[in-house]
Amino acid sequence: MIEYLTVEDLLALAEDLRVPNGYDLDAPEDDAYDLVIAMSTGSRTYREAAVELAAWARVTSNG
Repeated sequence: MIEYLTVEDLLALAEDLRVPNGYDLDAPEDDAYDLVIAMSTGSRTYREAAVELAAWARVTSNG
């Protein structure tokens, strides 16, 4: 059984995964799309998403 994310879940995820000052996310467009779809269908966990997002984090030149 697939458990879908609620609005509250998405807001909590956004809060947990906020990118700190001095960092940008440099995500390949296709991979970012795939991550959004995977999260919305429940085929990826929060932890898996966090690992992928962390891999895309880059220090900004002014950070």
